[in-house]
Amino acid sequence: MHLTNALRQFAAPRQEYFVQADLQAAARLTLNLGLCYSYFGVYSETAEAIANLYAVDASSNIVADSSPFAAGRTAKVVAPATAVRPLYQPDRNNWQPRVGFAWDVTGQGATAVRVAYGTYDDRMMQLLF
Repeated sequence: MHLTNALRQFAAPRQEYFVQADLQAAARLTLNLGLCYSYFGVYSETAEAIANLYAVDASSNIVADSSPFAAGRTAKVVAPATAVRPLYQPDRNNWQPRVGFAWDVTGQGATAVRVAYGTYDDRMMQLLF
């Protein structure tokens, strides 16, 4: 493979799903509950010009879905990332709960205290490559 310039064409699928509900817990208290799921696909490069460190077996064949750091010092190889051998394994455990409440301090709808908490996931930036 001969690359003519430093420009790379990266692709990475991303999907996010979100549900949310507001519940009137009391006359002056509203609860807000939500759940988000994010799927961050694996980065790929159109010219297969990106590589990674992979574990190999005794016959020097790359072992799919195996950590190169658990294979020993000599059981590793740097090879181009492909569709069968992705750059890294996707994380499919990105559940992100959110919870919050709004309290109407005076009961007149003029002053409210709001508190919220949530967990958030983000993917690595393309600039890392």
